[in-house]
Amino acid sequence: MEPILRVQNLTKTFTRSGQSNLTAVNGISFDLLPGECLGIIGESGSGKTTAVNLITRLLDATEGKIFLDGEDITGKSTIEINKAGIARTFQNIRLFDELSVYQNLITACQKHLSYHLADGLFKTPKYRREEKEIAKLTETTLQQIGLWELRDQLAGNLPYGQQRRLEIARALVTDPQLLLLDEPAAGMNEDESIKLSDFIRSIQNMYDTTILIIDHHMDVIMGICDHITVFNFGSKLAEGTPAEIQGNERVIEAYLGKG
Repeated sequence: MEPILRVQNLTKTFTRSGQSNLTAVNGISFDLLPGECLGIIGESGSGKTTAVNLITRLLDATEGKIFLDGEDITGKSTIEINKAGIARTFQNIRLFDELSVYQNLITACQKHLSYHLADGLFKTPKYRREEKEIAKLTETTLQQIGLWELRDQLAGNLPYGQQRRLEIARALVTDPQLLLLDEPAAGMNEDESIKLSDFIRSIQNMYDTTILIIDHHMDVIMGICDHITVFNFGSKLAEGTPAEIQGNERVIEAYLGKG
């Protein structure tokens, strides 16, 4: 089986005026197969989020290549990468707090619209058909993730865990091949983390989605990931199954055994 995501020798060096250069990601390589969930763990500052930002082109790589389903996407723009099939969430939740749950989700469906301004002005059949389709998609998705009954509430008034669900749903309605989750359990307590893990497992099965997740919550990573890659000071320290990582002496010394 060919990987849906292949990262080869990914490197990011920041040039700082008057100081030595900082290499945040140093020659990282890994593959992610279709339908799998890959977890990336590491101490704060180990390069996890930088790697995700390189994959989604929020940052430009200094060296290396990124392939999505066999296509080199290294030089593509963030918009082109999203259209190619990568969606992501952020560590800090990014919702429209003053819009309703329903409005937040339907605004994320714009990728599915192809009508022009004139279609909207004259309410053409194409306009009516596509608007009906995204309304149905929004309703179905909210029902599947358990937020349909809260559709009229302002997103900013939702409990933290439900805001996370809504943010992930906004990524899902773009119909991605690959979903990148940047610390989705950040700020959650143990009970919230367990519920989030169950939710991520359910959407992976429901949407047949390939997932890359980075997080500090080891119960989340160990509970849902097929494979794990460990970052340490910008380099890859180890990779393997959750059981292999839990028993890896280098990982235990550098990360799991701390605290």
